[in-house]
Amino acid sequence: MLLSFLIGATPAYADGGEIEIVDSTVSISAEIRAAVLAQLNEQPPAETTLYAITYASPYQGGYAVSVAGLSPMIDEEIGWSLERGEFLWMGTLHVTPLPEPATEMEAEYLTPLIQPLKVAAPANVPGGGPEILFPWQAGKGVLYGPRGVHAAGYGTSGMYAIDAVVGDDIGTNIAQAMAYAAAPGKIDYICADENAVAVRTYDLAAANYFIYAHLLPNGNLIYNHEFGRGDAIGSLKYGSFSHSGGGVDCGWANQQPDHAHLHWGFIPANGTFRASGCVINVGNSEIVCGTSTIRTGGILLGGGGTPGLDDPYDVPNDPWSKAYGDTATFFDLALIGVSSILDAAIIEALPPHNSAAGGFISSATDAAVIIFRIAHTMFRGNLNLTPIIGVASFWLGVWGVWGGIRIVLLIFQTVRLLLLR
Repeated sequence: MLLSFLIGATPAYADGGEIEIVDSTVSISAEIRAAVLAQLNEQPPAETTLYAITYASPYQGGYAVSVAGLSPMIDEEIGWSLERGEFLWMGTLHVTPLPEPATEMEAEYLTPLIQPLKVAAPANVPGGGPEILFPWQAGKGVLYGPRGVHAAGYGTSGMYAIDAVVGDDIGTNIAQAMAYAAAPGKIDYICADENAVAVRTYDLAAANYFIYAHLLPNGNLIYNHEFGRGDAIGSLKYGSFSHSGGGVDCGWANQQPDHAHLHWGFIPANGTFRASGCVINVGNSEIVCGTSTIRTGGILLGGGGTPGLDDPYDVPNDPWSKAYGDTATFFDLALIGVSSILDAAIIEALPPHNSAAGGFISSATDAAVIIFRIAHTMFRGNLNLTPIIGVASFWLGVWGVWGGIRIVLLIFQTVRLLLLR
């Protein structure tokens, strides 16, 4: 396919279908649409006849228009999800007005020096390195999302992604809901819909592509904007969101209202990718940072490493990791089970707390969870519990003996009453 771009234009595909633009995630003029469609027909960039315009911004006397090639296997009524990998290609075209008095516009592909058309990934996959940063706040952590290492989607080939989750209830050392540049790069593709924005950056010198998705709009998310290593890219969108109905979406999330996550795509080499002193393993989704192995549900630091291994409550809502990737103990899981039962099985089953009884039960549940957490912290800490256990055992023994005597007396009284009848 790449050779055809080198030797000139190619006709529409042999299946006889006519190339069409079936959707736009942003408002677009008829003139821009017609110019893009003409260029797609003259030089089709992917083996599909279906395309969508996903963004347009002013650029060098015209517009930079991002376009995605859609999978022909998807029902148009269901719609295409860019994150699910139902896009075959994505790129950007430069649309400019024709000289007056013409009212039409013309389009051409915006191309880097190394390739006539920018495909999803360069031939020399870099696999990261010591110069690549985890793209969140330095020295702060994110929750490693439950999907582990998964396909990046977004019309890419050979790219994978991880989800970096943040939220106020995850811990005290959790990163802000911001994405930062993992490496120097310029934006070469944008997808924006009613929910969020996704961008792809490219560094010509190092042949690095990255995807940053689930961003809120800002003035820097335009074609060719250049980021330095560690520069802020944008804020992340909180809560669940998805595109409803047909058409095209630029990503989705199923998360709590107070959580946000960055979908970060990268190009591995030989099944691994290196960033911030850590190695991401595509095959098993494990991330090795020095002597620590972080699995889904663990904490990843911007800058690498895992601090606070002696304090599992840096991430109090992480049920399966007491120490950022370490295996949870039986007591951990018992605590989680009791807390979950109290919170979900009881409180969620109740009607809204508009009564004194409901308020009392809610408060009692919160108190019980706090007690369990305090107990867990004490057991996990260095506190000498021998005196406390001794006193508790003594009183349990006393109450046990007294309870036994009461039961015997109750049985005796019952038998006596029966005999007197």
